[in-house]
Amino acid sequence: MKTPGVKDCATVVGYNMLSGVTNTYSTFFFINLEEWAKRKKPEEQYNAIKDHISKGLRGIPDAIGFAFPPPAIPGIGTSGGVTFILEDRAGKDIPFLTENVNKFMEAARKRPELTSVSTTFLPSVPQIFMDVTGTRCSSRASTSPDVYKTLQVFLGSGFVNYFNRFGRQWQVYVQAEGDYRTKSEAVGQFYVRNNEGQTGPPLGAHRRHATSRGRSSPCGTTCTGPPRSTPPPPRGSARPRP
Repeated sequence: MKTPGVKDCATVVGYNMLSGVTNTYSTFFFINLEEWAKRKKPEEQYNAIKDHISKGLRGIPDAIGFAFPPPAIPGIGTSGGVTFILEDRAGKDIPFLTENVNKFMEAARKRPELTSVSTTFLPSVPQIFMDVTGTRCSSRASTSPDVYKTLQVFLGSGFVNYFNRFGRQWQVYVQAEGDYRTKSEAVGQFYVRNNEGQTGPPLGAHRRHATSRGRSSPCGTTCTGPPRSTPPPPRGSARPRP
């Protein structure tokens, strides 16, 4: 909102518009500009606004961000293109796919008809692996599904039911506050009721966890390349073979 010429914006959190993947670390903004007649200064013109926003996004550590105009007709425009799927037919590991994605991207950026070629393939997203020990759960009469459900509700969210009010139907979800689900250590504060309805020890007694890095999602990634001229540009993606 500090960019000259910007009127307001709408935020969508948890969705990658380029790859169509729902996750916890993506977001995009719909930015509305001031009326054209009011934007007299050079820094309030469209290209200057776009460059200013892109520069600010590039300054965010460990993030990839850029500004681009949406097409007037969905699927048609300089921000659109086609999709190219790069598959690992040999069934090798993520480093092998990553190496070939980088080679593909390097070659695509050398094409004169392409510009701003990028990919949403992220091979090194921080992840947490959690191992729920079944014997410990059984000894306390708490089943593994109960543990998984508790983790789902507190770390993510859980659907409860629907109810009617004010002539509309509403949904009820339960979820922990953000401060209690941003770190893996918070799992030690979660409790599970056993088969007798009693609250057992915290989940810290049922699990071990380890940090690792892996791909962003199993459905792949997308590389976009708007054209410099009239011909439609290729757009590509790298998708690991299931």
